[in-house]
Amino acid sequence: QALRRHFPDSPFLITQMTPPGRATAQSLFPDAQCRYRPYDKSEWVARFLAEHRPICGILMEPEIWPNLMQGCKEAGLALFLANARL
Repeated sequence: QALRRHFPDSPFLITQMTPPGRATAQSLFPDAQCRYRPYDKSEWVARFLAEHRPICGILMEPEIWPNLMQGCKEAGLALFLANARL
């Protein structure tokens, strides 16, 4: 909700890996685009980033995804790691 207040006119893209995660995202943010995030394969990540062209990312995952992180770096995309299990 804080991001929405700071960026009221920006489109939001929320990714998830599971149907329950998608349902939660859609219920909390009905105005956001909800998409399944690709598995951590460099070609799939690159295609996803090229299709959606985000301006930044916030990673809220229980794991870190090295190909996603590398793909964001290569695309010049700021990626904030807000949660991870190491």
